[in-house]
Amino acid sequence: MDTKTKRRTPPGEPAYHRLTDEKRTRIETLRKEGRSLSSVAERIGCNKSTASKEIRRNKSKRSYRYWKAGAQRR
Repeated sequence: MDTKTKRRTPPGEPAYHRLTDEKRTRIETLRKEGRSLSSVAERIGCNKSTASKEIRRNKSKRSYRYWKAGAQRR
């Protein structure tokens, strides 16, 4: 099988996973500590772009707020 047709995830499983509330809380804690985006992504075990999108979508005027993400889902 060549690299163009090779699947990274097994058939039947989603290609992505939503961030859990625990990971969102961890993002907020790490950002308050002054950690870089790369460091945050590495520590929670996701891609840098995923962490960036999460922070951008759920930030207030001051900083990232994990509870904003939960409010949007409910």
